[in-house]
Amino acid sequence: FRASLITKTECVLLCVPIADFSKYLGAHTDFLLRRTKLILRRELADHQATRVFLMIKAIDRIKIYLVRNYEISCKSDVCYLKITRKQIHEDTGYAVRTVNRVFKKLEQEHYLEIVGHSIRIDHQQYLTMKADIDDLISF
Repeated sequence: FRASLITKTECVLLCVPIADFSKYLGAHTDFLLRRTKLILRRELADHQATRVFLMIKAIDRIKIYLVRNYEISCKSDVCYLKITRKQIHEDTGYAVRTVNRVFKKLEQEHYLEIVGHSIRIDHQQYLTMKADIDDLISF
């Protein structure tokens, strides 16, 4: 197994055997307490974000989904997302019927345009969607 690690600041990576790390934690309870607090803070933040995400309306959750996909795959001002409604249903957890209703509404409100089997979003539409959801969830 091989992985790459990219950091924002200059760091040193330590490879410590599990047995040695366990001994160190047993001998230094203050470090164990700090490590536990750090892990719990991260888990709490993750769960809070998940709860907020699950409680928002379908149209807003699909806007978040589209904004994230636009940011990942768009290379120019106009982006064509080739995502099926079934895939959106699987990724968001909404029924295909709900996804269809949301897309109809988003197209009527000029948030996007359906072109063949693609979702067309230009930069202005992206900015409008992003502004709508910025107060719901932080990216």
